[in-house]
Amino acid sequence: MLSIGAYTVIGENTVVGNNTKIGSGCAVGIQVRIGEDCLLYPNVVIYHQCILENRVVLHSGAVVGSDGLFLHQSRMVHTKRFPSWATLSLRTMWRLELTRPVDRACAGDTHIHRGVKIDNLVSNCTQCYCREHTVIASQTGISGSTKIGKHCMIGGQVWFCRSY
Repeated sequence: MLSIGAYTVIGENTVVGNNTKIGSGCAVGIQVRIGEDCLLYPNVVIYHQCILENRVVLHSGAVVGSDGLFLHQSRMVHTKRFPSWATLSLRTMWRLELTRPVDRACAGDTHIHRGVKIDNLVSNCTQCYCREHTVIASQTGISGSTKIGKHCMIGGQVWFCRSY
């Protein structure tokens, strides 16, 4: 049975699976896919065209699919912002604790695989591939295009950068 709380807005062409509970005050964008048995606590925001597979849990204040920081400076020092068009996909049994935003990528997709747990104050998973059953503690920084393996345990105040 689908349950949608008061003052929740759901965009056009959005599909919500069975037994999903969406709390009060949530905002779900257009063309979003939310799987079965998901739980969105109050005041969760999911931007357009995000994919949440089955049994995803998002705690109050979570923001999924916002634009990452993609800027380009020309020789004349004008800063131009690039839009984020890539897909953001949260796999089965994914859990976002507290209020950490997960940004979408400018090019290439962001994939957070099943069983991943991300604590609050984890910075920027833009265009990140985070494999199954990884746990990331607060105050961890993850730069764009970083790949994290399966069953990793990442402690606080750690910084991951992509390799060239």
